[in-house]
Formats: sequence, C-alpha cells, structure tokens
Amino acid sequence: MEKMRTLIVFALLCLPLFGQRGTYTATRKVALSGTAEVVTIQLPADAAATSAQLIDASVYCSVACELSLELNGSTATGTAVTAVATQSGYSAATAAVYRSSTSTGGAVQSIQEVPAGQTLLLDLADIGLRRLTSPENFTIRGPTMTGTIVITLKWREY
Repeated sequence: MEKMRTLIVFALLCLPLFGQRGTYTATRKVALSGTAEVVTIQLPADAAATSAQLIDASVYCSVACELSLELNGSTATGTAVTAVATQSGYSAATAAVYRSSTSTGGAVQSIQEVPAGQTLLLDLADIGLRRLTSPENFTIRGPTMTGTIVITLKWREY
C-alpha cells in the first residue's frame, strides 16, 4: 500500500512535465559600429511544439543603450541563432531565433535602459508564443550604437 501511495504521489508531481519538450537558450554577441542589433524569437506554423513560454532574457551593452521590447511584429527573417538545450535529453528547439531580424511593427511592450557596461535581466514569464498560421513572436530591438551587445533569451517549449 505504501509503495502504491509513493507511486501516485510521484506521478502527480510529474504531471506538469508531461508535454514539455525542453528548456532552451540562445545568445547573440556582436560588436557594432554605427548599426543596431535586433533579435526575434518566433514559433513557426510547422513547429513541433505547440507553444513556447519565455522565461527571461539578459542584455549586456558596453555603452549605454535603450532597448525596445516588442510583441507580434511581422514574420521574422534573418540569420538563425543556435538554440541550446539546458539539459541533455531534450529534443531540438523548434522555436526559431533570428539575429539581424527583419521583424517590424510589433506592439512595444516596454522601453528599457541598460547603463554602460551593465547587464539587464528581463523577466519575460508573462510572454507566451503559440503555433499559429501567422507566427507569434517577441523582439528585442537594440539602438544604433558603436559598442558590444550581448542578448540571451531563455524559453520553455510545450
């Protein structure tokens, strides 16, 4: 009886994990000279995951910079950034992350200031992306600047 109770408790504790594909990060580091960097994450219509829940992002700027956080702009294109699973055994990420992203027209969620030489941590837990015919996306748009910017996104797929 005790073994059965232990098994039931274990199964109940594991329920939130069913359907989870994995947790991933993607980082873009670039030295800019009078240009801007734009990073977008989106869940394509043919993605294996049905949704992606953003967790957080961090942005380092070597010079003071202003970031625009935007939701659901035009479908992003650009050069893909490699996503890395946070634990072994996860399947490959199906959300696409683009650098030098072309996504425009997204609803500005907030403007954030990053002091020179500092890293800003952004809590993105309220932002989810769904697999739809027209992909939902989230963009971090940096300013035109001369300096180094490092943008890291972390998300979970279901």
